[in-house]
Amino acid sequence: MLNDSAGLRACLTQLTAEHVTGPEIEIILCDGGSHDGTLEVAQKFPLTIVHSPPGRARQMNAGARVARGQTLLFLHADTLLPDDGCRAVIDRIESGFSMGCFDREFSGDHPLLKITSAWAGWRVRKTFWAYGDQAIFIRRDIFQALGGYQRLPRFEDLDLAIRAKAHGRWTVIDSPVISDARRFRHGTLRRVLGDFLLTIAWLSGIIKK
Repeated sequence: MLNDSAGLRACLTQLTAEHVTGPEIEIILCDGGSHDGTLEVAQKFPLTIVHSPPGRARQMNAGARVARGQTLLFLHADTLLPDDGCRAVIDRIESGFSMGCFDREFSGDHPLLKITSAWAGWRVRKTFWAYGDQAIFIRRDIFQALGGYQRLPRFEDLDLAIRAKAHGRWTVIDSPVISDARRFRHGTLRRVLGDFLLTIAWLSGIIKK
């Protein structure tokens, strides 16, 4: 979490509802130095707060270090887990899967957002190229064996998924997470094309890790 008190409130309100969570679920918020009231929002919910230098990889690794459970789920603060999300993760891990993620939809109604979400669902089922806004989950022992997230300026989520998929069976949960579409507010087509080209450049080595 970093300076997104509004998004965090919606995420935690949904995540801590009695029909969503349970006593076996531990919620850890890692703050990267927010100064917009984020911590005041977080303190109203039953969770553990840890602090870290800013950066998604650093923050997620810091949260994982204090987690007590044997399954880790990484959820962005602007993403809503489905009501059956926690139970679905537990069921998949207990069924023998080592890692996975969710289908993803966006909060906006632009047709292109529906197309890119459908593409993401197809892609991750074929390759397990999963992104952070798909709420990646993984067994703790595999995460630790991989050294966690690498401190990369971008694509730390895709990097983890690519490294992890050789270490067990992966799965995709049909119930979608809902990711905030605000990053597309300056032009949906431009952002979608930009993200696609950036991913291709990273995968091909044009952009250094």
